[in-house]
Amino acid sequence: MILVAFLVPVAIYLLALGWVNRQARPIVVSGTWDLIGLIFAASGFLLVGGPAALAFLNERWRMFWVLGEGNPIGDNLDGVRQLWVLAAIIYFALVLGICVAMFRRRRHHTCIYNVEPASVETALVQTCDQLGLAPIRSGNLFVFGLEVNAPTQRPVHRPEGIQAPHTLPVHIRSGPSLEDADSPNNVETLSSASDVGELLLGHNAVLEFEPFAAMKHVTLRWEPADSPIRPHVEAELSQRLTQIGSPEHETGVWLNLVGSGLLLCALLVVVILTVRALLVR
Repeated sequence: MILVAFLVPVAIYLLALGWVNRQARPIVVSGTWDLIGLIFAASGFLLVGGPAALAFLNERWRMFWVLGEGNPIGDNLDGVRQLWVLAAIIYFALVLGICVAMFRRRRHHTCIYNVEPASVETALVQTCDQLGLAPIRSGNLFVFGLEVNAPTQRPVHRPEGIQAPHTLPVHIRSGPSLEDADSPNNVETLSSASDVGELLLGHNAVLEFEPFAAMKHVTLRWEPADSPIRPHVEAELSQRLTQIGSPEHETGVWLNLVGSGLLLCALLVVVILTVRALLVR
């Protein structure tokens, strides 16, 4: 029984992941939704495995979880009921606390599936150029809002660079605010990508590019998570990746095969336990 609870969520998650990796274009998913999928895959262990590990300390519960036999609620349960309830409360509180901490951490991430990492890297550089951003790059790290070897006299108008707000021309400082650019009603009214770039000048952010070539997967980690630069960069990046499309790879096929195999194993276990229960009767 416990094996079935482990296998089914993992199998469903792998089948969904295989479907994503068989699409004709890359799929961009927020870190929060990506974590929800991972927690669902681990739900069998979290909801059944942990309590089962605690229950294994009791012989009757151990036989019930492994073979599905016996009555785990016996007459002697009342003597240790408070202990089991306390252990269960501590366990689920610990799981909840870890999940909350992971959700707060995953807010900084954006996941891109079904894509070649080199294509994302190229599209990211082109996106920064299109928006008039000039991040300082060190390996897979992009730092926005800093300038190296800045001249003593700044030019009057330099939309392709990054300047602090007090150095911007008056017509830029008095223009639309960044809050206006983020609002759904005003994003479409910007005349060009350079207008967005002007609104982003002077804002700092750090972007870490984490490729996983074997799985055709890329993770973008932003610091801070609510940087005003993030939504504009990711929106432009998504459009470029849609135009590029996905590479030909067998990742989706292998994930579907593994997921189907786990489902068959779970079904086989259910059949064996059912037949065994009928024969015992």
